[in-house]
Amino acid sequence: MTLLLAAGLLAGCSDTNTPEQRNEIVVQTDVRPMTQRIPARRAITYGSNAELQAEDLRIDAYFLNTASKYLDGAKLHYDASAWKFWTAGEPGEQVHYYWPVEGSVYDPASANITVSSLDFVGYCPFATPAYIEDLTYNTANHDVSFTCAALPMTSAGQASLKEFMFGMALDKNKTNAASGVNLSFVHPFARIKFLLSSASVANGVTIDSIAITGIKNNGSFSYTHSTGISAWTPSGSTTNLIVSASPATGEDYYLLVPQTFAEPLTVTVRANWNDWGDTPVAHILSTTIAPDSWQVGYSYTYTFHVTAEDLTVNITNFTEQW
Repeated sequence: MTLLLAAGLLAGCSDTNTPEQRNEIVVQTDVRPMTQRIPARRAITYGSNAELQAEDLRIDAYFLNTASKYLDGAKLHYDASAWKFWTAGEPGEQVHYYWPVEGSVYDPASANITVSSLDFVGYCPFATPAYIEDLTYNTANHDVSFTCAALPMTSAGQASLKEFMFGMALDKNKTNAASGVNLSFVHPFARIKFLLSSASVANGVTIDSIAITGIKNNGSFSYTHSTGISAWTPSGSTTNLIVSASPATGEDYYLLVPQTFAEPLTVTVRANWNDWGDTPVAHILSTTIAPDSWQVGYSYTYTFHVTAEDLTVNITNFTEQW
């Protein structure tokens, strides 16, 4: 699915170009689609252009293979029916950006550059989330790196937490991107959601808390453009994912640091059902999940099946590329 981002006027640049030269910059965005938008979820994650429309995006554009910026933190805002470049602040208003004239000389304070193509890098959301630190885009090789610091691991901590994504489109000009700069956003993180099996629901079982032990919520991420490979190095001590919410509808996603587990994960739930009378009684049930991994850009669904004697967790058939 593709949307066109409306273009805008570059503040501070010469406006002496002819109308034929002043081609507006148009950007096309996409993100790997996997799920429909779910309004009630905890962490805010993005699986389609429709979901991106709820966010402002940040766009940087560098002169080809240089550290000199042509667009510096340009804000993209979805307004009614189209993406538009937008001024900072609220409510903001539309601005317009144009392609530089190829072969002309751009003269920033630091150096003279003969204009050729532009390298575009986009970030979602516009304001970098607090858990993302040391975000770096290497203009020479187009690698991306950052540190994840203390990703919240409770349902309260992840309430309205925004997923961080990035995308790039390199060596673009008004000729090869006449129909738009195709900017694809990728998911550096993994995500998880929980479901209660239909049989458990039919038997009157409810769950009001979930805990998974042995998870790391810190680490460093690197994306190598030449190979297209993303890698994580989790760091720090392990902690627990504590969810104080019902998984009956499976509407809540939780963002996770991708990682591989050497030991089984312990899952503990507080489940409620009627033992004898009409009043539900709380029961604490635990089980383990065999060692596995959470991979970059994948979504995992853990389905709980609860009986009076046992808790089982089904993950086999509920792993999807996000």
